[in-house]
Amino acid sequence: FGKSLLLDTIKELFEGSEELFRGLAIHDRWDWTPSPVVRLSFGSGDFGDPDWSGSAGRADMTVRFNGVIYVFEFKTVEREATGEAMRQLKEKGYADKHRRPGQSVHLVGVEFSKEERNLAAFEVERVA
Repeated sequence: FGKSLLLDTIKELFEGSEELFRGLAIHDRWDWTPSPVVRLSFGSGDFGDPDWSGSAGRADMTVRFNGVIYVFEFKTVEREATGEAMRQLKEKGYADKHRRPGQSVHLVGVEFSKEERNLAAFEVERVA
């Protein structure tokens, strides 16, 4: 799977491209109101050697948009969705540091099927 495909998919969701997702599990679970999308490219430049140990225990991506925080976890599964992405978000408490009165936080578990080379699951859950 390419990171570009994933980012393009997320971009289309936030831009409200509903027609692209008809018949998929996400269709009835997404607010199709278009939102502005900012795209950053790190395709050039020298960012040094990454410290992979520094990312241990963190969600794969956290986005603050229009006052809402989205915490993402991405997993690759053999074929069928397992719920592992959402399970990890909850078990590791990745949203805990963002919880405060009046702050809306959503967990987003995304699973890709290695065999089907396609999206296997896209779960969104609002946390209090």
